[in-house]
Amino acid sequence: KERAHSRVAPIKCRDGTTVMPYACTTREEQLKRLQTEPFDVLVIGGGCVGAGVALDTSMRGLKTALIEQEDFGAGTSGRSTKLIHGGVRYLEAAFKKLDWGSWELVKEALEERGFMLRAAPYMNHPLPIMIPLYQWWQVPYMLLGVKVYDWLAGAARVVPPSHYLHPDGALFQFPMLKAEGLKGAIVYYDGQMNDTRMNLVVALTADQEGAAVANRVALVSLLKGADGRCEGARVRDTLTGEEW
Repeated sequence: KERAHSRVAPIKCRDGTTVMPYACTTREEQLKRLQTEPFDVLVIGGGCVGAGVALDTSMRGLKTALIEQEDFGAGTSGRSTKLIHGGVRYLEAAFKKLDWGSWELVKEALEERGFMLRAAPYMNHPLPIMIPLYQWWQVPYMLLGVKVYDWLAGAARVVPPSHYLHPDGALFQFPMLKAEGLKGAIVYYDGQMNDTRMNLVVALTADQEGAAVANRVALVSLLKGADGRCEGARVRDTLTGEEW
């Protein structure tokens, strides 16, 4: 951390305070650590789950190494819907099937949505979603559902409240909607994220917490002792072909 901080200059804020920005270590430095230092935990795969595990273990005091054979977020984690949502359909299932598990799932997801929007507002933001309605019974049904969705988020609701939109308002927003029989629309909010950048930020935060984080490093094999327990790993730099 001291080496990284030595490469950047402090930033003076408007209130007179000084902030020292964090500059992550270079890939060469990360590879050297992987080659020379022992670790408590090796995380294989630098997608959203792997990066999150590396951050969690690092913050718990475990010496952690994270390797990714391609680039961070290059796989499934970079091909998501970009939505941060609690799951409106799961909430509907919770009521229709009296499924307490779905209720708890939505509640937890909404808490995480709030955390992600607050933690990284520079890359995550609220996203309005509009549902056109063509039956009068849908108006109270859908409005009640999204209001419960808002309520369930509790203090974690950092998005605007859901609301009913008059047919004229809905057509103003989306002129290509079918106007005949339109009874209005429901607008509710979830979050939208930059998934690959969020993935990278989590990996860099793990680096900031002391983890050795390297991309383009593939697992070759696990090394086991006489008792069958894993004692290490052999890896390969996919850019140079070097193994250690």
